[in-house]
Amino acid sequence: MEYAADRLRGAKLQVTPTEQTLHLSAGLAEGQALDNADLKQLLERSEARWLIVPTAQRTGAQWRVQLRVLDSATDVAVDAVGDTPLQAMAVATDTWLRRIQRTPADRAAPTELQERLRRIDAELDAGQLDAAREQIQGTPKAIRDSAALQVREGQLEYRAGRMSDAARLFERALAQQPAAAAGVRAKGLMGLGSVALREGQPDQAEARYSQALAVLAEAGGNADTSLLGNAYNGRGVAQVQQGNLEAAVADLGQARAAMRRTGDVVSAAMVGANLGRMEGMRNHWPQALQEFDSAIEVFERFQVNDYLAATLAAKAMAQLEAVQPAQARTTLARTDALRAGLEDPQLIGVILHARANVALANGELGKAADAVDALAANAEQGSLVARLRMALAVARGDLATAHQLARSGGTSLKRLDSTVTIVAVQAAANETDAARWLRPETEAPATNSDPGDAFARAVLQHRFGEPAVAMREAQTALAVANRDGSPNDRVRANLLRARVLMDARQLDQATAVLGELDAYAAADYRVAWLAYTLYTQRGDTSLARLAREQLSALAGERKLDVTPLL
Repeated sequence: MEYAADRLRGAKLQVTPTEQTLHLSAGLAEGQALDNADLKQLLERSEARWLIVPTAQRTGAQWRVQLRVLDSATDVAVDAVGDTPLQAMAVATDTWLRRIQRTPADRAAPTELQERLRRIDAELDAGQLDAAREQIQGTPKAIRDSAALQVREGQLEYRAGRMSDAARLFERALAQQPAAAAGVRAKGLMGLGSVALREGQPDQAEARYSQALAVLAEAGGNADTSLLGNAYNGRGVAQVQQGNLEAAVADLGQARAAMRRTGDVVSAAMVGANLGRMEGMRNHWPQALQEFDSAIEVFERFQVNDYLAATLAAKAMAQLEAVQPAQARTTLARTDALRAGLEDPQLIGVILHARANVALANGELGKAADAVDALAANAEQGSLVARLRMALAVARGDLATAHQLARSGGTSLKRLDSTVTIVAVQAAANETDAARWLRPETEAPATNSDPGDAFARAVLQHRFGEPAVAMREAQTALAVANRDGSPNDRVRANLLRARVLMDARQLDQATAVLGELDAYAAADYRVAWLAYTLYTQRGDTSLARLAREQLSALAGERKLDVTPLL
């Protein structure tokens, strides 16, 4: 199939990538002949002009290939014979190209190496690693050491998780003299980039992907656009891991444009999902949600269920940052139907983490507990599980457990970030326990731009410090949140400021802060709790009654007399 696609691309036709085609046909009955209705449905879903259905059959010493070509109005067949399947396929595709007034590329019949590479690619595309290995090991000695075959074997070892073997094969392919074709060298360099990413060396990965782009640039107009897209995508991911978000967004944008030019909408959607995550890291939440929605539509249409589940989880977490807890619950519920088909432990962990956070935000404490337990059993999650267990204890009003968890963690956990610290300082029983969770200011970003760090310090002062210092820290936290934070950061900082004012009996000023949060009162339990508590303290029974009704509607399994986690 891929060989025919290459010949069609040589005639300047845009051909749906093999992996995308496999996803498109995944919903059709396996092992059964496709009837006209199935084929018409597939054509419609693909949004392509033509649908080509190849079949091959051995007849004596020769092979017979038939291409059945459908469009919206016609259904024609082209037959050809040859000594090998690819030879017959070459004749059939060129015959059809001439029928539609296209000029076939000036290509010779397929070589033995090309035939072997196509078989290997077909097995790799289908995820059949053992079959791909058999094809490689069965390659005739005369072509066994070709650079293209070394690259394929490196890709196989990479997918099997053997990074050192993969790197050795990629390097061997690149060292061959005379140098291999630009596309082969670019694939080898990108293979080394992938290995570097997997081994946590993003700077080396960036260098390898940049080298691949340079090789493709030398090829000029003959460069494979799909390889350009893959190289930009890999370098973009490497940039992300180094914190170079602006450069990452630029590279990922280039990758998506290249993939769209080749018609590879699934790969373009994968890049779009990564761009959504980048926009979230830059606190551009409307743009992030827009990217996620576009990617989700493609993954759902092509039934790419693992990427669909991952992107739904990412969207749900983004909706929490946008203070949309009910919408996040609706989004994440769509992963329920996908759960049985997921095998990757890392992906399962991502979904469980999102499920726990979304359940906590909606007061579904039983579901949150189940998700936390499953997350802890799924993999070693360290600080993520510690954070969620503390948050759950605080939400239940189980202060003894919250205090114990906060006392036993902190400096013993690695890779702390501000999301963990924010919860821990609210769970701790005393200043000593809380302070152990704070990230040292020398480890914070030089610009001190993480709203979570500022907020955690403000919470510590509110709970254990002087009121004047608490107010000053709360104002600082709000300023940082307004400048660098998400809607959730801003809501959280304002809620803390209102609590500090209420403790100081400055109820009018606290009411003014509540007015700034009024848009969230119908959606966010924390804001509704503040409204009820503040109106009760003010003695405004009418407003307190209305606020309590709203609070009860949002409470879920939460007790109204328990102070909610910020």
